[in-house]
Amino acid sequence: MSAALATIQRELERLNDVEAPPVSDFLLSVEQAHALYPGAVTRKETLLVGERDGELDIGLYLDDDVLTALDEEDWLGDAFPAFCLAAEGVSHFLYLVFRARHGDKLTQLELELQAEVDKFALPLLASTFPGRPHPISGFGVGLIQERVAMSRSLRRRLFDEVEFLDAKTTEEGVRYRDANRFAARYSANLETCLEREGFTGLVRELRRFFRAGSGGKVARTY
Repeated sequence: MSAALATIQRELERLNDVEAPPVSDFLLSVEQAHALYPGAVTRKETLLVGERDGELDIGLYLDDDVLTALDEEDWLGDAFPAFCLAAEGVSHFLYLVFRARHGDKLTQLELELQAEVDKFALPLLASTFPGRPHPISGFGVGLIQERVAMSRSLRRRLFDEVEFLDAKTTEEGVRYRDANRFAARYSANLETCLEREGFTGLVRELRRFFRAGSGGKVARTY
C-alpha cells in the first residue's frame, strides 16, 4: 500500500474514531476499474460501488499521477490537489464502510459532504502531516491561533478557489456545489469551535458530524 494512502487512512480513522480494512485492498488500476466497472471511471478519483452475490462490492480508483504526487510529501504545497483527491477517495471509502456495517443507507450528497469536511479537518488535526508536523499537543493560545490561521487558508483554497468539473445544470454539478456550499459554512463553524473549545471540542464535533445522516449533516452546517 502506498505509504501516503496509509497515512491518510490512519489519520482519518483516528480523527473520526472508526476502523476499516486497508484501502489498498480495494485500490484498482485503471485497467481493473474499466474491466469491472465499464465506463464508470471518468475522473482521477472514483469510488466504485456494486453488488455481487448479495454483498457490497467496493473499489477505489486513483490516477497514477495522484499517487506519484503524494509521494512528494508536499501536501500543502504543490501536491495539494493530489492530497485532496486522495483524501476524498479514502474518506468515501471509510464512510461507505462505516454506513454499510451499521446497515444504514446513505445519499451521494452525504458522501460528498463528509469528504469535503474530512479534507478540511485532516491537515488541521493530523498527528503526522508530510512537510509540516501537526501533533495535537496542548491547548496553548499560540497553537490555536496558528491552526485558526491555517483554517482560514484551507477554507479559501478548498471552498472559494474551487473549480467544478460538472456543469451547474447537471445533477452532479448541483450535488458538488451543494456539498461545497454546506462544507464552507460548516468549516467556518468549526473554526469558531476551535477558538472557543480547543482541539478536544473540535474533534468531538467532527465525530458527531461523521455519525449524522444526510439531514443531520446539513442541519449542523447552519
